[in-house]
Amino acid sequence: MIREPDGSIKIYVRDYRHPEVIERQLRNLDVRADVTFLPPGKDCREPRGTYLPDNPALLTSEPPAEGKDDYWRLHPEQIEPGQTFVYTMWYEEHGDNRMFTARYRVATGPVAPCEVVPGGPVMKEGPEGGIGG
Repeated sequence: MIREPDGSIKIYVRDYRHPEVIERQLRNLDVRADVTFLPPGKDCREPRGTYLPDNPALLTSEPPAEGKDDYWRLHPEQIEPGQTFVYTMWYEEHGDNRMFTARYRVATGPVAPCEVVPGGPVMKEGPEGGIGG
């Protein structure tokens, strides 16, 4: 993770087994976060908290430069004191293809731990090996 001069945070996810590492890195950058990685077909029992309306300015993605990794840009100025960035990602691999989808929200007040239940996206490879959810 890298804090940019404009205050945004570049988030690179390379290891989809340790969401607590991402939470700790965000906490070190003064962002309260709850990060969960789930297998396809599973979800967290909802509601886990009181969510604010979706905010497309909170997390943006940009096409990677040639030879660079994908990343997301978190805009922490969109998160007020007492709020938590709640990020849930589903990930799986099929051969050389990595497939993932994510949901992000901001919650006000406490966020319950993820109680895993059936649901969530089921991913399928597209005709060109792409991601589907």
